[in-house]
Amino acid sequence: MILGIGLGKIELVLDKTYFNFGEVIKGKLKLTLKENVEARGLRVRLIEERTIKAFNLSRGTSETRKEEIMLNEVNLAGEQSFSSQDYDFELAIPSSPNNTQITNTLSQAANFFGAKPPIRYLIDASLDIPNKFDVNKKIVIVIK
Repeated sequence: MILGIGLGKIELVLDKTYFNFGEVIKGKLKLTLKENVEARGLRVRLIEERTIKAFNLSRGTSETRKEEIMLNEVNLAGEQSFSSQDYDFELAIPSSPNNTQITNTLSQAANFFGAKPPIRYLIDASLDIPNKFDVNKKIVIVIK
């Protein structure tokens, strides 16, 4: 496999995809590999992703970027030789929304007037393979 492309895949199976703050996400990670793989570890993360639009008034341009904030992480396995296997996991959702400081002044002003940046919540699973592309999977969930 060139750089690890096509080594395998990860499937994430959740009991549900709609959650409330303070709940626990329960799921299963299904790791399917074509051959045994030496890796640094296998992890699952809960991520908050914000889309921030920054304006440059002097140039008259705008730039959109994504900001990721890790809310929780579970290491399912450490450094070892991995083969196809299923892993159960639980991720605790914080009891209230993350109120991370938004750095862009105009975004702060927009936030003051009630125009909050769009927020997505993701479950991100990754098999960390040294010197090759990692095996990854991300799915979107809803947290209200």
